[in-house]
Amino acid sequence: MTHEEFKAQLEAIPNLELAEKAQSALSKLCSTGGQSFTMTVPPRLDDTDMILSEVIKRFELLHLESVQNSI
Repeated sequence: MTHEEFKAQLEAIPNLELAEKAQSALSKLCSTGGQSFTMTVPPRLDDTDMILSEVIKRFELLHLESVQNSI
């Protein structure tokens, strides 16, 4: 899978599903003392770093849209 294909698949995850994945990942991180953190090469859609990075990216975009709409 190319980088662009992976990125498209990640972006296609619905917001609610992504939020659930992030909450689950955070819960696992807390209960395992960080042992559940995953970061693989090549990346997988369920890697902790990919999930959290996508949440942050979407939050930043939402914030930018909000700021632009308030101007």
